[in-house]
Amino acid sequence: MDITETAAYHGDGFQERDPRNLLFSFTSRLSKTVIFMPVCDFSGTAEEYQFVEVPDKYKLRKQLVNLAETLEEHGTKITLVNDNEPNCFYGADRCLGIEDNLLISKMASKVRKEEEINTMKYFRRHNNITYPWKHNEFFEVSNLIPSLNGWFIGVGARMSTSTISRLKGLFNIQDFICISHDVQHLMGVMKPLPDGKVAVRDAHIDQGEIRNKIKSAYEDVFFVTETNEVTEKEAMNFVIADDETIILPDDVPNFQQTLEDNGYKTDTVDISEIRKGGGGISCVCTRLHTEVRNDS
Repeated sequence: MDITETAAYHGDGFQERDPRNLLFSFTSRLSKTVIFMPVCDFSGTAEEYQFVEVPDKYKLRKQLVNLAETLEEHGTKITLVNDNEPNCFYGADRCLGIEDNLLISKMASKVRKEEEINTMKYFRRHNNITYPWKHNEFFEVSNLIPSLNGWFIGVGARMSTSTISRLKGLFNIQDFICISHDVQHLMGVMKPLPDGKVAVRDAHIDQGEIRNKIKSAYEDVFFVTETNEVTEKEAMNFVIADDETIILPDDVPNFQQTLEDNGYKTDTVDISEIRKGGGGISCVCTRLHTEVRNDS
């Protein structure tokens, strides 16, 4: 599967890389999430939407509902929200919640610009909106990964380097990690695990100093090799439900077995339609669970 031209990835056409410090009580679990449900007819082409291929609307919605029901079975509170934008269901790119604060992305792809407005409309009654970006720059929150010591930020096709100074003003930054164009975002390279460890696609973390900082920022590192399940089937694109069960695609048995052999609980869902846009399970789940703590 070539995802490098999808809107969820944003492709090589988007290579411009030129209030308070938020500390948090780190958790990798989704205690609650919003899943956006597409209501458009998908009458355009895959190229128009920047998809791998156009999904079937009804099969896609069914898979999203099934994912929501599976998460609910494992304790996560779910809200389903209809949205008329074709890429809307990749909600993890759209916003990140920290207590009552919501950081909204400045989307890199023109196909996804309207999602910014829709996100603000939906969340403004419930959250303090943070949208610190200038007109000619972009940053997407799927490049923010929490650790025990602070946030790692992925520097790649989904951010303008001019946003770094504002991010330093908003977050306790652990470090910046340069990511290549063959992965969508840092969320596809690093995934915190339920026990304070982190899963890392080591092939994409080639800076020795950064690798050492990652090791010091978590209880341990679970290294993931570049198998077909990881590179083609979005095995690393998982979420952790509130009861610490890891929710995976249903066609990555080897990766699932590796997790279970290491003591993790797993459950699976079909994402064959979700994948057609260039994303996976964690892409469709907004992160609304991170809690701020006061360190005085």
